[in-house]
Amino acid sequence: MRMKIRNILKITKKEIQSYLISPSSYIVAVVFLLLWEFLFFKNAFLIGESSLRSLYSIFPWMMLMLVPAITMSSIAKEKDDGTLEWILTQPISELDFIVGKFLGAVCFLFLVLLFVIPIAFSFSKYGSFDWGVFAGQFLGSLLFGAAFIALGIFVSGLVGSQIAALLVSVAAGFILIISGTEIFTMSLPTWAALVSERLSLASHMNSVSRGVLDVRDLWYFLSFIFVFLGLAYLQMLKRRFGNRRSMYRTFQVGVTLLVGITVLTNIIGNRISGRLDLTQSRIYTLSDSTKRILNELDDIVTINFYVSDKLPAQYTPILRETKDLLRDYSNASKDNVVVKILNPSEDSSLKQQAAAYGVREVQFNVIGQEEFQLKTGYIGLAVIYAGNSESIPFIQSTADLEYQLTSFIKKLTVKDKKTVKFLAGHGEKDVYTDYSFLADELSRQYDISNLVLSTPNQEESEGKTPVEVGGDVDVLVVAGPNLVMADSEKKAIRDFINNGGSVLFLIDNYMINMEVQNVSENANSLSDLVSEYGVTINKDLMYDMRFNETVRFSDGWLSYFLPYPYWIKTVPLDGTNPITFKIKSVLIPWGSSLSISEQEAKNKGYTVTKLLNTTPFAGVKTEGYILDPTQKFDTNNLGEKTAAVSLKAENGGSMIIFGDSDFLSNQNIQTSPENLFLGTNAISWLSEEESLGDIRIKERPFGTFFFESEDQPARIKYVNMGLAFIVPTLYGGMRLLKRKKLGGQKFV
Repeated sequence: MRMKIRNILKITKKEIQSYLISPSSYIVAVVFLLLWEFLFFKNAFLIGESSLRSLYSIFPWMMLMLVPAITMSSIAKEKDDGTLEWILTQPISELDFIVGKFLGAVCFLFLVLLFVIPIAFSFSKYGSFDWGVFAGQFLGSLLFGAAFIALGIFVSGLVGSQIAALLVSVAAGFILIISGTEIFTMSLPTWAALVSERLSLASHMNSVSRGVLDVRDLWYFLSFIFVFLGLAYLQMLKRRFGNRRSMYRTFQVGVTLLVGITVLTNIIGNRISGRLDLTQSRIYTLSDSTKRILNELDDIVTINFYVSDKLPAQYTPILRETKDLLRDYSNASKDNVVVKILNPSEDSSLKQQAAAYGVREVQFNVIGQEEFQLKTGYIGLAVIYAGNSESIPFIQSTADLEYQLTSFIKKLTVKDKKTVKFLAGHGEKDVYTDYSFLADELSRQYDISNLVLSTPNQEESEGKTPVEVGGDVDVLVVAGPNLVMADSEKKAIRDFINNGGSVLFLIDNYMINMEVQNVSENANSLSDLVSEYGVTINKDLMYDMRFNETVRFSDGWLSYFLPYPYWIKTVPLDGTNPITFKIKSVLIPWGSSLSISEQEAKNKGYTVTKLLNTTPFAGVKTEGYILDPTQKFDTNNLGEKTAAVSLKAENGGSMIIFGDSDFLSNQNIQTSPENLFLGTNAISWLSEEESLGDIRIKERPFGTFFFESEDQPARIKYVNMGLAFIVPTLYGGMRLLKRKKLGGQKFV
């Protein structure tokens, strides 16, 4: 039976009007929105991330309240009122009726979901907000809701009352949501767990909500809708044909085939590829750095992906994303990257091969058949080139997989690495202990080591034994010296700079000891050498009253979190600068401000560029330092302060200067991963190497909030929740008053 668009639109319009004149629709919508937003805003500003991830993480569970409430009366109420037969005697088909009901409910859901947009605009005003990710979240929630509505309409036609339809829809939706979770799949056989995960509504919504529109997810939602609308249509035909079983069975066979085909294509359709990356940072698209490195390959790089065919269901998304990424590498390299997918679980020779590359079986804890079980399997890979290899023994996440693969390929294929040396012997930060996270990243692209300029014997005979940085050093890192440095060593650094060398200066004018709450001046910071080039590291500590880090403090057995103004968050002045490219904020703990004399720098042949500034709510303290976070900070004379600069010389030499060395320590990199991205970008710029930072930065597409006043978070919360209450209430009240007024009129 053919659908008539005209009839469908009439029924859709009738359904929308029925929602808009029903008080219960407004009550359900308002309660849903208020509860959803309340649960979100409860922790949104504690997390401090300018995104709606936590809002949409609870969305599937909130749908258990909204969708069954708006679909329970779709067909069941028509049965209760005895109007179903009358409607179907009109010149409309059962299919027109079902599709019209479905589209009406989807339109109402769409109107409800629009109330999330003001939250998105609020967040984008106070932090870096990825609208592409939000588009995926909104689309994913709408597709999830549409699929759930199709299920609800089928249930409404299946059962005899609205209450029964409500309860059955809630139960069925609950099963479809949890069917992809570990708590559900861990008690199923492996094959059943994989099928369950692929058929889960929540799993596919989460995939789209990342900001990537995948053909497999779209087909899942569309086929889900087709199946349940088809089943609802079949129920209507059963009422129509009654005893004419032969005609009904013809439709029954057709719908059954449709259901079977859609279920089968969703199970085996995992091989289908095709996706659209909606994210602003192109998280799911190979970065320019990766494409450039792949295009420069002059020989074959082999990637062996060792994966078992019976992994726990929770690893299915990781498996899918890994295969997609490897396919992208192969395509972008013009066949210079050969990907092999191997299953060592059933081949002893492949087991030995995987072990030789460092990929071994991993134990998975599985609960099955009412007992705790340990199962083993493979999900790791090895990158092989010219007899050398690098491996990821166990892929737990794909967030940084592109960065790891590209850095492996570059490490294996680049013949001559540049050298980065960290000055040592004067109390500097040690690259292998204090900066081990940074060292691990840099070792993928550079040869790194410590550099000791002189020995005690050489210092005693200063002037007799020449001291040099060395011509093999491409970048010298001076990270927080605090002990006396011989004049010959200072001269060696000065000569290195004047001869076109590149230096990263991380200078501490003060030594901080939080355990004893002590601040002492560092007379050996080397700030005097830096000042020769027009950059003065001031004798102060910066603080920021608005944009700072929340830090954990302890008082005996009691631990608490407080905003700490001395741990400032600085912002890049130019997002296109290769040093600060796509970085949103950098944590600088106990940093000193910088003053610049451009004329003095120019006299030395350098051009100065500011890299990082504080917000306008920053100040400096020059004496009487107290480290207690509860102290009162002076709020007079606040303004932007410079935290980092770069200097570029005409002869090719360059410098980057910070008034702090702690921001690259392991602890602060864990707190603020963007500090690591800035550190690697800085070394790349100084060494004139292409940075891989544009790959790393894709792991964190969301920024942090920056509020100019303390009442702004509360304002965002209550204004958005107020909109969710006032707008539907006022509009619904106006509609109901208008209807009541029309109902009281007399027509002659």
